[in-house]
Amino acid sequence: MRGITAWVMVVGSWLVAGEARAQRFACIGDFGMAGQPERDVAALVASWNPDFVITVGDNNYEYGEAATIDQNIGQYYHHYMYPYAGSYGAASPGAENRFFPSLGNHDWETGTAQGYLNFFTLPGNERYYEFARGNVRFFAIDSDAHEPDGTASTSAQAQWLRQRLAAATEPWKVVYFHHAPYSSGVYGDIQGMQWPFKAWGASLVMAGHNHHYERLTVDGLTYIVNGLGGRSLYGVGQPGPYTQALYAADYGAMLLNASANSLSMQFYTRTGQLIDAYTLLRTSTPLPVTLTALQARREGAAVQLSWTTAQELRCRGFGVEVSADGLQYREIGFVAGAGSSSAPRHYAFTDAATSPPGLRYYRLRQDDEQGLSTYFGPVPVPVEAGPASLSTYPNPFGPALTVDVTLPAAAPVVLTLTDDQGRVVWQAEQAGQAGLNHLVVTPPLPPGLYQASARVGARRLQQRLVKL
Repeated sequence: MRGITAWVMVVGSWLVAGEARAQRFACIGDFGMAGQPERDVAALVASWNPDFVITVGDNNYEYGEAATIDQNIGQYYHHYMYPYAGSYGAASPGAENRFFPSLGNHDWETGTAQGYLNFFTLPGNERYYEFARGNVRFFAIDSDAHEPDGTASTSAQAQWLRQRLAAATEPWKVVYFHHAPYSSGVYGDIQGMQWPFKAWGASLVMAGHNHHYERLTVDGLTYIVNGLGGRSLYGVGQPGPYTQALYAADYGAMLLNASANSLSMQFYTRTGQLIDAYTLLRTSTPLPVTLTALQARREGAAVQLSWTTAQELRCRGFGVEVSADGLQYREIGFVAGAGSSSAPRHYAFTDAATSPPGLRYYRLRQDDEQGLSTYFGPVPVPVEAGPASLSTYPNPFGPALTVDVTLPAAAPVVLTLTDDQGRVVWQAEQAGQAGLNHLVVTPPLPPGLYQASARVGARRLQQRLVKL
């Protein structure tokens, strides 16, 4: 998606000297209606190979009945569930449950939510519960009025959450449920769920109910509305003062990655279009460098990174690192720091590389003068392939000729060699992929002058050659 900007927000303190394994998980909401939209979203989620999946409710339309739950959920997500007794395939491998739903109003339509409670095996009382995975402790809440322990901020359920949040020691504390406390959707703000999550220690609050995607910031706490999992699309009103991102045009899901010092989140449509990207950062002791903003955006064929520090102490500089998968990084540049400074300072770095296309992840490695390092990020940026181009080498060439064709999108490519009289002496057709296509050919040609051409649709790319 051209023009999208990825942001990082610093939310606390957590010092790291290296990178431990991150947790990679998906979030879906308002999804449980068998059909093409849910199938597409489930395929998107599967393509990410997440460690586990959480849901923000309305798992089983329309009435939460036992007769429909396997068709609406098990059909698409059985390989994350354990135990699974449905009819659509195998359960999660290793006897490990990797599917953690929360209750929605449609799951309660029977009045008892028994279909949901019988189908899943979840911690605690299964209506609201907690579990931890690596750097994150999750709290699934029941926001429906049927909840026996109440949904007010003074209810037994809310007091359980308050106590469990206070006891949690993980860097990230994610609270998720169905009815969105703040939203620009058709249901508006659900004031009864505007609990004091920030004061209780939550890092992120995720909900659904409204069938759109929205990211909001309220009193410094990030709220997500994620209701595009497959049931239907709702319209939205004018965004309110808290809204940072708003989308309602197609179905999709969220991909999140949690390391000890960062929690990144992206919303993608079912076609793989990146709509929004945002990253939260933590630090636990005062760092020698206070980073207040980290931004990455496309500018033409390049990616422009910029960041701002509020203060620096013995800062040697910043290593800029890039990754194609968010796991393995390589350094592409280094920007010298200010040493020690108490004034805001602004930095920039340009990544001029245009291939390969796809999603890139950028992070900063801040090095101090004593050899310690702290990481900030990552932030994802989609990079599209540049214009179609043709490159041949060596020139002059001998028995073998290397042909590189770069394409903005997958397309058939007809490669042709003609002699100095314009006669075709060699030709081949290839199924070109988006990005770089690398081909080594050995045409049986006598020495002389030739012209190589690549025809992509109506476009023809040409280059003069000499055969030794």
